[in-house]
Amino acid sequence: MKSIHYLFCLLIYLVTINFSIHAQSYKKTDLLSSDNGDGTFTNPFLFADYPDPDIIKVGSDFYMASSSFTSMPGVPICHSKDLINWKIIGHAYDSITFQPEYRMQNGVAAYRGGTWAPTLRYHNGKFYVGIWSPKDGFMICIAEKPEGPYTMTTLNGANLYDPGLFFDDDGKVYVAHGPEQVYLTELTSDAKGIKTPAKLLFKSLDEKPIEGAHMYKKNGYYYIFTTGHGYNGVELVSRSKSIYGPYETKFLVYQDGMNYADAGVHQGGFVDAMDGSSWFFMFQDRDYLGRDPVLQPMRWVNDWPVLGDPANGNKLVSTWQKPVKGNFSYSFPQTSDEFNKPDLGNHWEFNHIPIKSNWSLTEHPNFLRIKGNYAPDYWHARNTLTQKIPGNVSTATVKVILTGLKEGDFGGIGVFGFPYAQIGVKKLKNGNYIVMEKLDTLIAMKKIEQDIVYLRVDITAKGIAILKYSLDNRVFTALGDELILKFTVKTFLGNRFGLFCYQAQKDKPSGFIEYDWFRLEGTRRGNHYNALQTVSAALYDNERGIKLVRPLPKRPMQYVADIDSGDWLCYNNLEMNHPVSKIILKFASTSPGLQIELRKNSEKGDLLGVFPIASTGSLNTFKSEVFEIKKYTGGEKLYLVFKGKESGSINLDSFSFK
Repeated sequence: MKSIHYLFCLLIYLVTINFSIHAQSYKKTDLLSSDNGDGTFTNPFLFADYPDPDIIKVGSDFYMASSSFTSMPGVPICHSKDLINWKIIGHAYDSITFQPEYRMQNGVAAYRGGTWAPTLRYHNGKFYVGIWSPKDGFMICIAEKPEGPYTMTTLNGANLYDPGLFFDDDGKVYVAHGPEQVYLTELTSDAKGIKTPAKLLFKSLDEKPIEGAHMYKKNGYYYIFTTGHGYNGVELVSRSKSIYGPYETKFLVYQDGMNYADAGVHQGGFVDAMDGSSWFFMFQDRDYLGRDPVLQPMRWVNDWPVLGDPANGNKLVSTWQKPVKGNFSYSFPQTSDEFNKPDLGNHWEFNHIPIKSNWSLTEHPNFLRIKGNYAPDYWHARNTLTQKIPGNVSTATVKVILTGLKEGDFGGIGVFGFPYAQIGVKKLKNGNYIVMEKLDTLIAMKKIEQDIVYLRVDITAKGIAILKYSLDNRVFTALGDELILKFTVKTFLGNRFGLFCYQAQKDKPSGFIEYDWFRLEGTRRGNHYNALQTVSAALYDNERGIKLVRPLPKRPMQYVADIDSGDWLCYNNLEMNHPVSKIILKFASTSPGLQIELRKNSEKGDLLGVFPIASTGSLNTFKSEVFEIKKYTGGEKLYLVFKGKESGSINLDSFSFK
């Protein structure tokens, strides 16, 4: 009996360990996917900076290209089976070397340069990536496999701004392009040269500049999609029976903020799924996180595309049915790295062209080594290795080895954008110091006596970076100031994590820093939220009649406003690990006599509670109040339904259960 009992206990132990490992793996690798696991997804479908996306379908596979500016290798190529779960499989080029500033020669950097708005197409067994650079003009990259390698051809500085490559049925090849209005240039049949100079096709519908052309042909019409108005932009569609026009134009999306107030959803095109359904992809300006791809259901009405939910006034959707049915592994472009392979993962990109001899994964196997070279500051440091910061909450931690540092070297991890900050180790005459700098100004420092240290960057829901260190990888201590993250036109990129090492003094010998690993964790998978913690009311899956307000422009904090009687909010996957009997609402109100109902499954479903809302005196004065509800164990959609006589007299910030 003892042996049976022992075996039983051992089995339980192994199952428990396996569950723990699986749960840990799920937490680290799956939480960033927008796949909700119930046949739906939540926008953005990639919650990270993949600007100017272009997506194609080849067979049963989808491929996406996006802008990279001065990050190299450039123009990441991503792959998906369902348009929702993605991996980076390659890049269109390793580096572009035409200008000395790509190597930061003479202290001059190429920010805002590099490559913009790629166009991706597949034709006769080959993949084509067309890109435009403000200094180098149009380039075409061609490969037989989507991951490459690609062969690049420059078209002698051809000014095909924001190109939209198009292969017509008769074998002719065109590029629709800007800037400010739409032109059409015919290329040679191999797409490597100009055949016919640019011809003007049309101007904007409202006389404002347009760009970001994507060109298609469907049901006998040529369609060109463009964007206008910049930030908080609009999307337009133009069509014609003849490729050279005349074109008629309509607004496709007019400043619909979807689920992020005052931030337009725009600049994209469409792709058809295997069942023939059409899906429109664009990006949304998510401020410090950059421009994040979104996906909208698209239908055709009288040969015009229409986006959004037809049952909700064609408003853009936050959560919707996935484009491709079936079970697909949760996937988000790669993040964490143990540096145990001889080549860098596709998720890493250097800031500008690196010095290849000054970094290595093989000189000390299973470690990334970045060698220092002179740089006046972080902004001009060569070999800074970056990857995108995912939304909306994440933590990046590195283990660094300091034995290779020489006096004056500074290496560690930072947030790269503008403004920027770093936490790292600087070797001085009398030893090593953990240093936190903001815009290259010393904020704080602490001497350490060991050769291994752990550095961390926490990204909060308020778009703030907190830089920390640990001597044991257990207790982390914040050092210096918080950094308020912002999007800047200095780079046109969302903020990134950056691994760096540079020597701040000229003519000083440099050493190196080594990274044992980089580990990133996120807290968001689609629409799954821990309802025992505070949930922003803006994180809805569906809504009727409300709008969002951001009290601070271009900051992520927002609340639900402009609520009328009969409006509602729906949340599909609020998770709780024990039954609850109370809800805590944070609201502002100017009218007594309003109430909120909590219902299951629909706005008319089973009633869990009715909450009278007292006046707080102002729509800007929020208070939290606890209300009793019927015992609820979770598992169903929850609806907050607003009732009352006066409209626009309540704002809702957040809620939680207990």
